[in-house]
Amino acid sequence: HRCNMEAVERLISDFIDDDQDIDKIHTLSHADRVRFYEAEIEKDQLNIRRIRKLAFKGIPEEVRQTYWKILLNYLPTDRTQWEDSLRNSRMLYEEFKIDFFAKPSTPEPSQKDHPLSIEGDSEWNAYFKDIDTIHEIDKDVQRTFPNLHFFHMPKDNNGEMEENEHLIALRSILFVWAKLNPGISYVQGMNEILGPIYYIFATDEENKEYAEADAFFCFKEIMSETMNNFCKTLDTSEMGIVGQIEKLNHLLRRRDPVLWKHLEENNLDPRFYSFRWITLLLSQEFELPDTLRIWDTLFSDKNKFQYLYYVCCSMIVHVREELLQGDFSQNIELLQQYPPISCHTILELANKLSDPKCKISRPEPKPVSFESFGNFFSSLV
Repeated sequence: HRCNMEAVERLISDFIDDDQDIDKIHTLSHADRVRFYEAEIEKDQLNIRRIRKLAFKGIPEEVRQTYWKILLNYLPTDRTQWEDSLRNSRMLYEEFKIDFFAKPSTPEPSQKDHPLSIEGDSEWNAYFKDIDTIHEIDKDVQRTFPNLHFFHMPKDNNGEMEENEHLIALRSILFVWAKLNPGISYVQGMNEILGPIYYIFATDEENKEYAEADAFFCFKEIMSETMNNFCKTLDTSEMGIVGQIEKLNHLLRRRDPVLWKHLEENNLDPRFYSFRWITLLLSQEFELPDTLRIWDTLFSDKNKFQYLYYVCCSMIVHVREELLQGDFSQNIELLQQYPPISCHTILELANKLSDPKCKISRPEPKPVSFESFGNFFSSLV
C-alpha cells in the first residue's frame, strides 16, 4: 500500500524536536517505517547520533545494507562524498586482489629465487605459504552457514561439487585481510563473522556486484575492534579474549549475584560457553535473521561491541531458573546449546541490564552468629 507521507513527515518533525522519543517509529506501518529510515540517510549531512538510535531499535531489511556501511565507517557522514568514497575503496580492493593473488614469475636460470628456494625472502616460498593459507580458509568457508541455500555448493551432472561464487568471494576477502594483517593472518571463526556481512550486501539487488569489496571494508572495520580476540599471544591478557570474558563475568556478578554465585559453586567457568559467544559475536547462537537483528544493535554502539556484554548477560539471565536448578553438566549443555529464544526478548532484557541500577537479585545476607553478638556486646562494656 502507499505510504502515508503526511504521517511520516509529521513523525520526522516530532523526532527532530525530541529524538529521545524514538519508540514512535514503531507506530508506523512497515512501508512508512522504511520511508522514515530512508529519509534519515537522504540528507547531505548525516546525524550519526540519530542513525545509531534508529539502528539500535532494529533496521528494516530494505535499508540495512546502507545503515551498516555508515555504522561501520565505510560510508562517510557527508553524503556528497559517497560516490567518490565507494569508487576509490572498490578500486583499492581490486588492487589488493591483483597484488596478493599474483603468482611469482618463472625465474631465469641465473636467478636465485625459484620454486625450490628455501630462502626466507623468497617470493616462491611466500607464495606456497599463501597457498596453505588459502586451503585453510577454504575448509572453513565451505562450512559457512551450511543450511543456507545461498552458500550451498551445487553438484554437476557427475555428482561433483561445483564452486559457489559467494564462497569464492568469502575466500578472497579473508585471504586479502590475512595478507594485510600478517601478525594474525587467518584464524578459524573469522568466516562466521564475514558471512552475515557478505550476505547482506550480496542480496542487495542494486549494489550486489560490489558486495565483495563492500563486505571486505566492513569486515575490516569489525576486525579492527575484535581482532585481539583471535590473537593467541593476547589470550590471557586484559586485551584478549579471556579479558573480555572476565568483563562479562563481572557484569553478571553485579546484575545477578545469586545466579553468579550458583554458577561459581558449580565450577562452571564462563570460558566454557562465552568464548564462542564473544569471539563470533553470537553468530552461532541464533538463526541468521536473528543474528542480523542483534548486529543492528551491536553496530549502533559507539563504544563498539561493549553492548555485546549486556546481550550475553541477558542470555544467561533469561535462563536463570533452569540454571539455578541445574548441575554442572546440565548447565554447560544449556549454555553451549542455547535454546531457541526470540532475539527481541533477549535484546529487551539486555536494554534493562544496561541500566546500572538494574539488579536481578541481591546478594544473600551473611548469617549472624551468636559469637558475633557476644563480641558486639563485649565492645560496649
